[in-house]
Amino acid sequence: MDQIDRVTDRVCLATLVGLIGGAATATYRGTPIAKSGISVAGTCALIGTACFGLERVSYFVLEQTSLLGNISSDTANSKDTNSSNNNTNAMYASHTIGGITGGGIVGGLFHKRPMSGMLV
Repeated sequence: MDQIDRVTDRVCLATLVGLIGGAATATYRGTPIAKSGISVAGTCALIGTACFGLERVSYFVLEQTSLLGNISSDTANSKDTNSSNNNTNAMYASHTIGGITGGGIVGGLFHKRPMSGMLV
């Protein structure tokens, strides 16, 4: 449940930023503020869900399968250090996997070019 709360917090923040950014852009361009703000907020929410959701899923999979490998050692201090390094590595790997996969999905849905979404 903690994983879902993290994704929810991030997606809500992305939606709020999209709403403010869309309203600011609409004000600058002279287009309808509500329509532009809601459109950009919806887009940010979809992108946030794709990227953040897949990031959490990949972190869970990496954590459960221990693909990063646990290095056993004799001292408790180095076990804590190795555990911390593994968690940090899992976090970075999950952000990379989630960003690439989520970006590919978003790029494929919005522009029909998954590679451009992965690169952004």
